[in-house]
Amino acid sequence: MTSTSSPTTTSPPPSNNCLANLAACGYPNSSNTGVTPGTTLAVIQGNVTLTTSGQLYEGKDVRGCITVAAPNVTIRNVKVTCASGDHGGDYVRIRNQSTGLTVTNVEVNCLDDFGVGIGSANMLVTRVNVHHCENGFDVSSPGNVTVRDSYVHDLWAENGAHADGMQWGQGASNITVDHNTIYNDNTQTAAIIMWDESGSQNNNVLINNNLLAGGGYTLYCARFGTSTNVVITNNRFAAWFYDYANSCTSGHVTTWSGNRDDANGALIAGQ
Repeated sequence: MTSTSSPTTTSPPPSNNCLANLAACGYPNSSNTGVTPGTTLAVIQGNVTLTTSGQLYEGKDVRGCITVAAPNVTIRNVKVTCASGDHGGDYVRIRNQSTGLTVTNVEVNCLDDFGVGIGSANMLVTRVNVHHCENGFDVSSPGNVTVRDSYVHDLWAENGAHADGMQWGQGASNITVDHNTIYNDNTQTAAIIMWDESGSQNNNVLINNNLLAGGGYTLYCARFGTSTNVVITNNRFAAWFYDYANSCTSGHVTTWSGNRDDANGALIAGQ
């Protein structure tokens, strides 16, 4: 018997103006991120600290913030609603203080207040919906962070706040941002801002297949020193105020390819 394989099919490229048609273009949005529909959530009043190694924390509606203080914790199908003042001045709504954290199908609502949705290192994040925060994610040294299939939107930029979908600290490296929608609908600062001051830069970075939108410049790359192995590929850029990128050139970016203007689908160069 002679076996035959099915022909390989290639999906057509997404239509233009995907920012206004996230679902149609296959990008993360409110319908495919956050708590899985139909999940029953138990209400938890107040802040939560997770201290058991390997713990699965799921099915909760937390009216407070979460601190992870043990390795290999998984947070799944959880809604977190927390203002910065509710966490004793710690502005991170889900803060990882250990290693091996997995966050999946989680919604974080910062209630239009200062601070960060999720931070800051040693974590895998998938299918989260982060909104009404000053900053969606904070990535600090050493890094080791992957964010995938997630939606950051409706950021808060009042009372002197500088909104960013993701902000990266000095020396944070080994960072993957893959197939997310990150939209900062303010004129400052960015969808993603890498460490852009002196000192250790962000290395071993992959920013791939995202829809990045808004901010003054949508993507800030390093401006001082040299970053190594920074790969920015196959993203769509939309709705910036000044331009789609700043300092995303040779010496700061190793590979820039396949990136397009969401308005018309045209390839755009690093700049």
